Amino acid sequence: MKKICIYIVIVLISFVFCIESNKTTGKADTFHISHTTSFVWKASCNVSTSDTMIKKVANIEVHALTGHLIKVYLTKDSNYQYTLHITQKIGVLTSMYGLRLKYSSHKIIVTVI
Repeated sequence: MKKICIYIVIVLISFVFCIESNKTTGKADTFHISHTTSFVWKASCNVSTSDTMIKKVANIEVHALTGHLIKVYLTKDSNYQYTLHITQKIGVLTSMYGLRLKYSSHKIIVTVI
């Protein structure tokens, strides 16, 4: 009887530790983002996420379809939001654009600003 009780306690403790270890593992995804603004520019990048935050934005490529790019840079607005800033010159006009990447509910929401 004593052996059975010890066995049950060991099984229960093992089960509790398994549940606890599964709670700490988060879902990690990598998204490929691509956007084209008609006849102006196109941008693409890879976004790595884990649980509720963006871990890394990599392989950023921006190409001007008209005119040329003056400046391209990335800012981290928060743990779940980044903005890709684009300054482009077409003829004598200089335009500034932004591509906002927001991570919410295991999805990336892309907004052109």
